[in-house]
Order: sequence, then structure tokens, then C-alpha cells
Amino acid sequence: MKFIKIYITLIFLFIVKVAYLQNINYKIGDTLTVFTTGGLKLRSAPSLAGNTIVLMKLGEKSVVVDLMKDSITIDGFQGNWVKLQYKGQTGFAFDGFLSALPLPAINLMQSIENGKEDDIFELFVMETILTEYIKTNFKTQNAPLEYYNGIDGESYLRLFLQSLTNGFTWIIHQGWENSSTELVMPNVRISEIKNLIILFADQSGMSANKIKCVKEQAKILKPFNRSEEKICPLENFDMEVIDYQNNSGQQKWSLVFNTNT
Repeated sequence: MKFIKIYITLIFLFIVKVAYLQNINYKIGDTLTVFTTGGLKLRSAPSLAGNTIVLMKLGEKSVVVDLMKDSITIDGFQGNWVKLQYKGQTGFAFDGFLSALPLPAINLMQSIENGKEDDIFELFVMETILTEYIKTNFKTQNAPLEYYNGIDGESYLRLFLQSLTNGFTWIIHQGWENSSTELVMPNVRISEIKNLIILFADQSGMSANKIKCVKEQAKILKPFNRSEEKICPLENFDMEVIDYQNNSGQQKWSLVFNTNT
């Protein structure tokens, strides 16, 4: 009977461990990238009270040494502590500002008239940045699926769906007075998407006030939830994150930028 109790206890502990690890999309030995412009502190303990060993800068990489169950929310980002190795030093960091996604290039918007105060430019700037990010970091798989109804005017409709490497998908919807650009991402955390939006905003060339608004909206964005109010003062732009599972049960997140002209 004692053996059975011990066996049941071990099973329970295993289930609990799997439950909290389901929100972690990395494993020991994986490389993670710092995804916040202010950098990320490597600490001596898995706590905000831990001493700072070193500040890891935006874009710098570290290797996962161990997984932690200590969950925390910082500045609207929910995540876990993770044990890392960085340039020969070992410590702990908050994974809410770490990502396995490709880091947006610093010169991502060089081909666009960066900072131009133009209504049309600002309308589509976030969609343009997402498109450039996709083209820069992902290879296409097979030919795209496209539909165009051949009609100009109010009935105009164009759909574009392109499979990308690593199970990602690029989707474009265009209508007469609206468009959306969507990136479907398997095996990512919501914090990774929030950080991606914030880095996009930093490169947008929009005014400081508009960038601030997009960042604030990104921090409170929740799955299944389109912005209830238009993002001030971008009256014709909103964004949403969709959480769904495919036929095999794999969870995917979809980042969607919507523009209404």
C-alpha cells in the first residue's frame, strides 16, 4: 500500500510539472534572444531581489540551463524564471522578455520612408513592418493559395495564404476599405508576440505619442480580444491575437494587424 501511495504521489508531481511546463516553449539547451530594448538582467537568484550579475542587451543570446516553475508578471508580461548561461556566466532571468523568434532587423524599415508624416503611410505602417519581417526571416514552402474576385470597387476581395518554414503561415485579407496582415505562429508564448509588436512600433517611424499608444495596447492585449477601442490616435488601425488549435491539437497564435481606410 505504501508503494502505491508513493507511486500515485510521483504521478501527481509529474502531472503538475507538465502542467506548468506547457506554458514554456523552450527546453534545456535551447538558445533564447533578449527581446526588449532596455535589456534584461541576469540575476543571482530567481527573484527580483536577486543581485544583478550582468545586463544582457537587446539581441544578445543565452542558453537555457534549467527550467523553473517560479511564475511572475512584470509590466504586463507573464512568464517564468529560467536558468541561463550567458558569456560564461550562469544566472536567472525572466523569460517574458526572451524569445526564440527571429529578432526584427534594426534596418527593417530602410526601404520605407521612415518617419514620414503621411496619413496613408501611417495607416499601413504596422502591416508593412509585419510583411517585411516575414519576408526577411522566413522562407516560403510551396506555392501560395490566392483568390481574387476580379472586381474593383466595393466588392473587391483578395485573399493570400502562404506556408512558411517551421509551420508558420502568412495570410493577407484585402477588401475595398480594409486590409489585414496575419502571421500564424506555432509554439510561441503570448509574451513573445507582445514583445514583437513593441519592437515593430519602435521601428515604425511614427510620432512618439503614437508609438506609446501601440506599446500600451500591446501590453494589455489578450487572446481572442480585438481592441475594443481604436488605438489612439491611430483611429483606423487595430490588432488582435487569436489562440487556436489545429487538427492535430497543436496550439498556434495568430498576430493580426487590421487597417480600415
